[in-house]
Amino acid sequence: MKLLLNSLAVFTLLGNISCKKDDVNAPTVTPVVIKPPSDTVSTTSVYGVILRTPEARFKDLKDYNFQENYVFLEGTDKLRMHYIDEGKTNKKVILLLHGNPAWVYNFRKIVPLLVAKGYRVIAPDLIGFGKSDKPANRAVITYENQVAWTESFVKKMNLTDINFHVQDWGGLIGLRVALQNKSLFSKIAISNTALMDGTNVTPYFRSWRTGSQTVATYGSVMEQATFKELSAEEEAAYDAPFPEERFKAAPREMPLKVPISPTDPEGIKNATFNQDFAKWNIPIVTIFSIKDDIFKGEELKIQQFVGAKGQPHSVVKDADHFIREDQPQVMTDLLSTFFK
Repeated sequence: MKLLLNSLAVFTLLGNISCKKDDVNAPTVTPVVIKPPSDTVSTTSVYGVILRTPEARFKDLKDYNFQENYVFLEGTDKLRMHYIDEGKTNKKVILLLHGNPAWVYNFRKIVPLLVAKGYRVIAPDLIGFGKSDKPANRAVITYENQVAWTESFVKKMNLTDINFHVQDWGGLIGLRVALQNKSLFSKIAISNTALMDGTNVTPYFRSWRTGSQTVATYGSVMEQATFKELSAEEEAAYDAPFPEERFKAAPREMPLKVPISPTDPEGIKNATFNQDFAKWNIPIVTIFSIKDDIFKGEELKIQQFVGAKGQPHSVVKDADHFIREDQPQVMTDLLSTFFK
């Protein structure tokens, strides 16, 4: 039987260019220093070194055939954010936000299904993940910065009347963005996430928080956090954005940014956000998986919010933390019904 996410073991997995002259009369050639293809370095950036994963890492990924799109964020020394945008001729918009250590590959199963149901589906890679730019300095990867970067994306895309679906860190970030831009959002579907305020930290999350600092491959994490078995190709696809340790600043740092105490400054902020969220009359639905113990109990809190009263909340069977991997058709049906 497959190990569940609460097993700590999963989280402890462990050209020089030369120029020479053949002839003394040949013109002098100045050596050209070529940066490694994996790097895009901004020496003037307040974020320090910025990395981009080589495109070759994303070639021929299993079941991933989406056109890539990029937007440069405002006020961020031109950080580049990648996103998929499918069904562009459809009027109703669904915005998807992934979690850690996933990227938009996590949506590959549900995007075509949602487009077939008449939606335009937009999903960005959070900064530090997927094909988006990756600050190498872990100190740059803050909760506040992730919210600001994602908010900038929403505004640069000129999105309105947004049907919003969030999971894991997509919720910790995205729900703040929604609360700070209420007029842009129409409905919110929440899966295995919450605005954590440090009052309900499960032992399973504490295990992940510790193990996240040494885990060797993220494909293995995704495998252990799903009910269904991932193939070797799928695991490799989840590892594609992170060819070396220096690319892993975001997935390493984000678990440490989840508030684990009510006195954590971000926990205090989230407590305030939750007070506002509880009174907001936007339609809210929870779609949690039966086997996820990371956010266990948070759905019951959310269901007490004004906007969640009387909504068709669901608990999905045979699904673990990354519910979209396990039950894409069920998720698609629930989302399309709620967002119609």
